[in-house]
Amino acid sequence: MSAFLGGGGGGSGAVSSVFGRTGAVVAVTGDYAVAQITGAAPLASPTFTGTVTMPDSSTWTTSGIGSLAALGVGETVPSAGQIYASGLIRTASAGSSSAPSLAIGNATTGLYSVSTTGLGFSVNGSLIFDYGITTGNAFTFAGTSVAVTNTFLTSIVQGNASLTLRSGSATGTVTLNTASTGTAANVGLLSITGGNNSLASGSNNAGSVNITGGNASGAGSTGNGGSITLTPGTSVGGTPGSVVVAGSTPTFSGLTTGGLAAISTSGVASVPALAASTLPANAVFNFRVPISFAGTTYYVPAASVAW
Repeated sequence: MSAFLGGGGGGSGAVSSVFGRTGAVVAVTGDYAVAQITGAAPLASPTFTGTVTMPDSSTWTTSGIGSLAALGVGETVPSAGQIYASGLIRTASAGSSSAPSLAIGNATTGLYSVSTTGLGFSVNGSLIFDYGITTGNAFTFAGTSVAVTNTFLTSIVQGNASLTLRSGSATGTVTLNTASTGTAANVGLLSITGGNNSLASGSNNAGSVNITGGNASGAGSTGNGGSITLTPGTSVGGTPGSVVVAGSTPTFSGLTTGGLAAISTSGVASVPALAASTLPANAVFNFRVPISFAGTTYYVPAASVAW
């Protein structure tokens, strides 16, 4: 035994070298290949089986990743329960209103897409509004009304953009109304005002307000042109509302007063002739004349003509 340990023996169990090295052999890098070590995986393209446990205790199996605390894609790891990504996050499926591809809160509420032309928003499996899905290149709201607050419309209509309000059928109505109703002491004012121009110099015009009836312009059409009806509010115990045409030189074209309690004009020298049949018994023309005093123009009642 002592001869064997000393290297002098020649028994069948003697080792003359280890990995080609003789003498006092110590382990060095490369002594073993990964394939020679049970359970080891290569650094490049490793293959895992079973369940892989991550440092945050989440697990990765063939079914997916479970209990992942947070994920940063091209970003630092965010707080627990968050996903940060510096690039594009895209779903493979376009989805539908009943099964949105990007769900929020529950599986039937979220966003879905139709190719590159449309995007929809659904709640609890029902379409709320979409762009380009129901009607090409247009927003479509599924509900019967759309409520906006504060400066929403001011925010989306700016620059040279136009805002069009249109009913969806021949019997549809576009209604502009204030929200306060019922027993409120005062209800809101509906105001349609042209834009002001405050530039100090130059020929810069202020905005006009155009209220135009529709044209019956189809070839061979015998339909009538659209009318413009201005109807003041009535009152049980107070004074009925008036339709006031103000300005230094207002003009009238095709004017009738059917059902109007009063028409007031400011600074009007004359009113165009109206057929007697167009004036109801309660039609009243109130005339006022402008008087300037200390740089301010005042309108003073001059005459009132009742029909």
